[in-house]
Amino acid sequence: MKKKIIFDLDGVIVDTEGQWKKMWLDFLNAKGFKFSEDDYKNFPGGNWPIFYRELKKMFPNFYESHEEMLVVYRDYFKDYFIDYKELAMPGIQEVLKELDQRGYMMVIASSSPYKHIEEVCDLLDITKYFSFSVSGYDFKESKPHPEIYLYTASRLKEKPEDLWVVEDSTYGIISASTAGMKVIALKDERFNYDQNKADYLVEDLWGILEVVD
Repeated sequence: MKKKIIFDLDGVIVDTEGQWKKMWLDFLNAKGFKFSEDDYKNFPGGNWPIFYRELKKMFPNFYESHEEMLVVYRDYFKDYFIDYKELAMPGIQEVLKELDQRGYMMVIASSSPYKHIEEVCDLLDITKYFSFSVSGYDFKESKPHPEIYLYTASRLKEKPEDLWVVEDSTYGIISASTAGMKVIALKDERFNYDQNKADYLVEDLWGILEVVD
C-alpha cells in the first residue's frame, strides 16, 4: 500500500500569502475601508467566506455578501498579473519528484477554489504528481474546521492517523491536527502563525523528506 501525503497549496507549494496581503491592503484601502498589516493576521489560511465574515465584523457597512465582495474585488484586479512561477516555493518540483520516486501518493487539500489550484499546478508543471485535489469551496465549513481533511482521508480510504499533512497557517494546522493527522508545518514567521499544534516543524520543503522517512 502506498504511503500518502496531503499538501496544502498557498504557503506550501506557492508562496502567495505575502501577495494576498498586499492585494487585500490595496483593495480595501482603495475602497475606503481602513485596513492595516496587523489587521491581516486573521486572514492567512482562510477562504473568501472567512475573509468576508472577518471584514463584516470590522466594517458594518461592508458589502452585503461575500459574492458581492468577490465581484468587486475581481473587477478591481482584472488586469493584475501574478507570476506563480516566481512565487514557487524553493525545491517544490525536486521534492515532489523525490517523494514520487519513493512511492508516495500525493494529493492537495486547499481552501482555494479549484481554478486557482489547477492554474498553479499547471504553471509549475506539477499536476502529474497529484492524484487529485480537494477545494475548501466544496464544504460548508472551511479550515480550521477538519471537514476538508476528514473528507480527503475518506477518499484516500485511510485512517486520518495514517496520513501526513504539510501545512503552514494556523487555520490549516488546526484543521489537520483536529482531524487526527500527522502534521508537518513549513516554518513561517512572517504572518504571526501559531504552529505549535504541528507534530513537526521544518525549515524548508527538503525537511519533509527527512520527516516522512
